[in-house]
Amino acid sequence: MLDTAQSVCPHIMQQARLREHLLRTSEGRTSVSKAFITSTLLEQSAIDIINKIRSAT
Repeated sequence: MLDTAQSVCPHIMQQARLREHLLRTSEGRTSVSKAFITSTLLEQSAIDIINKIRSAT
């Protein structure tokens, strides 16, 4: 999450101690389960494949 914030908003992330503050704030937060990520990726992949097939015909 912090690496993404750094790549998207490098100017903001350069502020003093912001990265450390965000890290401390996000510690202990609930994470997304591996099963949820897997099912979401599979669903989206299926949609993308179907759309690609439809656009090719």
